[in-house]
Amino acid sequence: MENILWWIGGAIALWLIFRKKKAAQPPSESYEDVVFRAARESAQRPPTVKVKNRIPPQLKQYVSRLCQIYHTNNHSFASEKTQEIGKEINAEGGYDMMVQVCDLVREQLGGGPARDLEYKWNGIGKWQG
Repeated sequence: MENILWWIGGAIALWLIFRKKKAAQPPSESYEDVVFRAARESAQRPPTVKVKNRIPPQLKQYVSRLCQIYHTNNHSFASEKTQEIGKEINAEGGYDMMVQVCDLVREQLGGGPARDLEYKWNGIGKWQG
């Protein structure tokens, strides 16, 4: 019996809460008013643009060259230049720099192309693709 009273009391409380919220709502706007208000509000907000992470200047040349190879070589890194660039990066900054460049290529082109690059760099320095 006690449980039933709790259920009834809870139901009445919820009814009172929702009843008050309905009464407090402003009068409904027309569709045009809602659309024009939304347009005004969005025009006042600064545009949001997704910007990919900034590429450090010392790595930008490598990422740019690799992306160019990928796009001009039928969406593949199957080029001798890919190996040459990997050797340059390894000579300048070693394995860690190669990882950074590969991660930036992944951000620019996606996981599939980055995996292709990992495979093509196999055997350069400590790199194991």
